[in-house]
Amino acid sequence: LQLVLQFNDIHNGPLSPANPHTYVKFVGKISFLFGFWGLFVFFKIEHTFKLLDGFRYIEKFTVMKLILILFILQETIIEGLASAGIISCIPHLSGLARGFIINCCMVMVESFILGVVSFYLYFRYPVVKNQVKSLSEEEVEMKA
Repeated sequence: LQLVLQFNDIHNGPLSPANPHTYVKFVGKISFLFGFWGLFVFFKIEHTFKLLDGFRYIEKFTVMKLILILFILQETIIEGLASAGIISCIPHLSGLARGFIINCCMVMVESFILGVVSFYLYFRYPVVKNQVKSLSEEEVEMKA
């Protein structure tokens, strides 16, 4: 949809009721929330049937949800501040461009920090409660 708007010379500008990109972004945020709701439904099903017992899925999905919420929320806030003129322009950069650069820098730092945290959570072997004990050679000979 954004490609169609771009080819019809409707460019991404400040958030306003007259700008069609505002509505496209709004629909994108609503779509994100529906996907997020699906993740909570998945958690409810897992909690009911204990499908992923021992795999530490809550910590992993918490980091993933934190990343998604943080990025979407800060993008919306910075874009709103830039379109309202609160983020001032500097020579050769408009307020929207400066807000975009600020958002990109923040996303890079946050991605690194949360990437290290998620690596710590993902790089572990699952704790299996019902482990099968291997039989030693003596136990095998005794049973035979």
